Amino acid sequence: MEQHLQQFRQKLLSFTPMNPIIWEALARHLSVIGCPAERPLSVQPGICYLAEGLMMQCKRQADTTPTILRFVPQGTTIPMNTGDSVQLKAILPCRLLWIGKEELDKLAVAFPDLHQHYEAWMHGWYQLLEDRSELLLIPQKERKQAFIAKYPNMIQYITTKDLATYLAMHPIT
Repeated sequence: MEQHLQQFRQKLLSFTPMNPIIWEALARHLSVIGCPAERPLSVQPGICYLAEGLMMQCKRQADTTPTILRFVPQGTTIPMNTGDSVQLKAILPCRLLWIGKEELDKLAVAFPDLHQHYEAWMHGWYQLLEDRSELLLIPQKERKQAFIAKYPNMIQYITTKDLATYLAMHPIT
């Protein structure tokens, strides 16, 4: 747990400096959540930090194959909302650090600077979606190689079908 906390702290510090008092308050409210491979993640609204594992985010639509919006690598902060048609699913077993929205709201009252960290977390999350958009602009024949070049450590864990869905292509080899 201590290693994951330090990784999360370093991630937050990479966005913007953080007062140690804010970090201590935040760390006291973090919970550890485990998610086995091939299972959807279901938690209350808040923010998660993917300390271990690999996930994908899918958008479910009635009677169609889910659209894979993003692959979520280790070290990513993830906003969790309820009522979405979007679902996170573990590809590998995952361990996450989670803090609920209620706790974040209370901390933000006591520590207004926490808002700039939240904005940075969101920017990092939306960057993953921009990465997919960039890949979709590449000619189909070059998308898989571009994905491998960008995410060389992920390709071994992603099924051909899931990669094809993510890249908006027919199954590829």
